[in-house]
Amino acid sequence: MVTFRTLVRGFGHKVSGDEPQLLVVRGQADWELLWARLNSNSSSFPAAPEVQWNSELVLALILGMRSSTGYQVTIVRLAVNDGGLVVEAREDKPTDFALQMITEPVHVVAAPAADLPDHLTAGASILIS
Repeated sequence: MVTFRTLVRGFGHKVSGDEPQLLVVRGQADWELLWARLNSNSSSFPAAPEVQWNSELVLALILGMRSSTGYQVTIVRLAVNDGGLVVEAREDKPTDFALQMITEPVHVVAAPAADLPDHLTAGASILIS
């Protein structure tokens, strides 16, 4: 099991398509670009959360477009299996009234780079329940 800490959980804007995807960020410049994409629906947004690039990398799980508010995604477990990363996540769906608008639930975490494969790319296994 790989430990991680949440940097942000919420919604992106025009970040991905319809399918879940995992983005791997290894440096400040790419992190700032992703942060700007996640916040592209806002004219002003807070600075990106701090990442210790000498020891961490960022994983962004983007659920894909959903047709209303009320959806959330939560990474519940990261594990290395046969040299690859397995991301287990939970999707919460709206249970009450939800506004009809496109949302893209995201969960962005920082994880120790030493605990993850060197060749890690966005091709990890994503298991969503």
